[in-house]
Amino acid sequence: MSKKMDNTAVVKAIAKLYERLFDGCVETLIEDVNTGRLTKDTARNGREVLWYMDETRNEAVYIDTLEFLTEEEIEKELHHWVMQKGKQI
Repeated sequence: MSKKMDNTAVVKAIAKLYERLFDGCVETLIEDVNTGRLTKDTARNGREVLWYMDETRNEAVYIDTLEFLTEEEIEKELHHWVMQKGKQI
């Protein structure tokens, strides 16, 4: 995937995620990136995922298909992440 296509896909994923979370309002987007609430990561299956995590919400969307991860997928990804971080300590 070219850089331009990748950037377009990320913008579409942000729009989809913020539509679900904030009715499309992106006023906090820069702050969310700076504070780590909004991140881009690679899931265990190798697919790129856009994550939004705060004190009360964990939402994630696959960048390639714009499909939201299920609660089960999110739990598995978070569990895997915690286990990986534990091994590094």
